[in-house]
Amino acid sequence: MQVVAKHPDMFKIEALTAHSNAELLIKQANQFKPSFVGLVIANDPEKIKAQLPAGAELFVGKDCVEKAAMLDNTDTVLIATVGFSGLPPLMKSITCGKRIALANKESIVCGGNIVMSALKEYNQKIFPIDSEHSAIFSVHGGC
Repeated sequence: MQVVAKHPDMFKIEALTAHSNAELLIKQANQFKPSFVGLVIANDPEKIKAQLPAGAELFVGKDCVEKAAMLDNTDTVLIATVGFSGLPPLMKSITCGKRIALANKESIVCGGNIVMSALKEYNQKIFPIDSEHSAIFSVHGGC
């Protein structure tokens, strides 16, 4: 978010998602004005929706992260979730031909051969944005 905030002329955030931190998501949505805002768990969707910027649509449920990864008007998907939850949006990003920036090593560990096969089949690459991933990428040539 800091990079985008420093270079608003170079980036446009089309979607933001979170697991359950509505407060931070609302703050970021009002700063970056995405058209897609997703929360896996939302206690009061109507209250959240009322706090979003004009033009932002709220999506609630565990599939919102996958929906965000498949948006037609995006070229890059940044996946920075925890644990296994990063695997479904990673697979959608691969099959939709998105540039993938990944900060979730568990997706590769959990998905293993399925992820690697999909990357090969769709002629895709993963760009690591976490220090551990970057070390592996530099030593082994990446995914």
